[in-house]
Amino acid sequence: MLDRVELQKVGLKYGKDPVIKSVSTVLELNTLTGIAGPNGSGKSTLMQIISGNLSPSRGTVKFLNSGTPLPDEDIYKHMSYAAPYVDIPGELKLLELLQFTGRLKPWRNQYTAEEILLLSGLEQAAEKKLKDFSSGMKQRAKLTLALLQHTSLVLLDEPTSNLDDTAKKWFIELLDKHRAQRIVLIASNEREDLALCDRTLQLPS
Repeated sequence: MLDRVELQKVGLKYGKDPVIKSVSTVLELNTLTGIAGPNGSGKSTLMQIISGNLSPSRGTVKFLNSGTPLPDEDIYKHMSYAAPYVDIPGELKLLELLQFTGRLKPWRNQYTAEEILLLSGLEQAAEKKLKDFSSGMKQRAKLTLALLQHTSLVLLDEPTSNLDDTAKKWFIELLDKHRAQRIVLIASNEREDLALCDRTLQLPS
């Protein structure tokens, strides 16, 4: 289990231009942390660094279990990630995606793919290809995967992007039910997203 993430002076440059100058913080279980900042401050970049999709130019990100660093090859097992820019395989049907995902990482509470489908609220689209989903339906599917996989670190970048009011209510309720014993990060400038957080990390412009 992953129970602590430590960021120590994490920074990233593209050429000579710093995207993130220096971020130091500790992320712990049962804490929902918001990452806020103006456009271009590096919110999504920081999420990608934590997820391992980008390497920092400086500083370190440590993933710990009871004070012991996790092996690099095991970190992905403990992490789930949802963002509008993260693609899902368009040729798969929704139920196929859930069945496939469940073979890669187990679901929370030993849910089956069919039970996950019901929790997503997208059961009417079970046999529909993901490429034919609206942007809101795609985002809802991504959030379902991130929140219901059996992971201890959940990264949510702009989680309510493309969601209507009904879907936003669904997201808040699902997050509330599945945030215990997890480290959750939300990167957003939406007040309603940040209002869900226990603490907020403000990135400078």
